[in-house]
Amino acid sequence: MAARARALMESGARPDEVLHACYGVWFPEELFAFAELYAEDKEPNTRLVNRPFNLIVPLDRGGPPAAVDIFDELERRVYQLDPTLVPLMHVYGDFYEHGGTMVSYRLSDLAEGRSTIWGLQGDLLDDAAVATRLGDSLGEVLRADAADRLQHLEAEWASPYNYGAGSLDKCELDEGRENLAACEELIRRTAERRRPRLVRP
Repeated sequence: MAARARALMESGARPDEVLHACYGVWFPEELFAFAELYAEDKEPNTRLVNRPFNLIVPLDRGGPPAAVDIFDELERRVYQLDPTLVPLMHVYGDFYEHGGTMVSYRLSDLAEGRSTIWGLQGDLLDDAAVATRLGDSLGEVLRADAADRLQHLEAEWASPYNYGAGSLDKCELDEGRENLAACEELIRRTAERRRPRLVRP
């Protein structure tokens, strides 16, 4: 798959065309907006899996790495549980809205033009784990998690008991605010990519 993606890029294919050739479905604009933020080191705080993002690494940044042909541990497990899912990323933190969740698209949704996000939360070792619907878009889901996380952090920061060993550091609060801002930027860029562009004669 990596070789195919690279060949397509070298022939001038756009990132959306590369993923369509690899998966047989069109991916939503939000995925490419996230990839832009990732390239700028401004993405929401998550752990990306190997694919699909590594399939669209620009050639000027090395192109798709050969390792993209190998499932990482989380991807492999998601595929074993539900081969119709396309895992995207793992959301950090077990105590927030979607913390500890592997968020994914579903191939059937993508085929119908939907960007519905599904999540496998908690222990992926459980063979009975079933994906649940989290929201209509990646931006919506990540923003909900970031907002919930920030609410908890702000409450902890304001608590009179927040002192001494194990207390919340100001940098952690700032990181929570930056993460929410990154989610807002993802939503903004997605909307910008969807906006019709005027073509000059």
